[in-house]
Amino acid sequence: MAKTLIKTIAKAMNMVVYGEEDSVANKELFAEAKEHGILIIFGYSDDIIELRGTLYDEIGVFYGKDFTELDEDEIEEFKENQEWESVEILKKLELKAMWHGKIDGKLVKNVEEVPWTYSINLSIPYDDFAVVECKDEELFVAEFCMGLVIDISSII
Repeated sequence: MAKTLIKTIAKAMNMVVYGEEDSVANKELFAEAKEHGILIIFGYSDDIIELRGTLYDEIGVFYGKDFTELDEDEIEEFKENQEWESVEILKKLELKAMWHGKIDGKLVKNVEEVPWTYSINLSIPYDDFAVVECKDEELFVAEFCMGLVIDISSII
């Protein structure tokens, strides 16, 4: 069931226009995801990743973040910003949020053409989708970020 739902949500979210991720139609998907322990992640601006579904949050990750390697100052900042509960789950996912292939300014993956990309523990069921800058058939459709749909029911 979860794998099918993950694919259904990823397919429905694919090619969503940047800024329209929280549309009324997608809010129904987010509610269903929450009910089934599924997390949806996508980027916003150059410093935020959005979480929907099981979690509803936005996490400040100015120019990327490796959630497996947080120092004490970062942990304190996440706690002060009321983000720690979400960040703990991102740590368990082994999430690395990359801005133009960089984490904290260091190139880790050559993906300059897509601003936000991610890597996670691949043993956790997931699928991905594209958030695009525009969807006009006359214009070139540029991908703004990769989004993820992840079954986190086994880690929460």
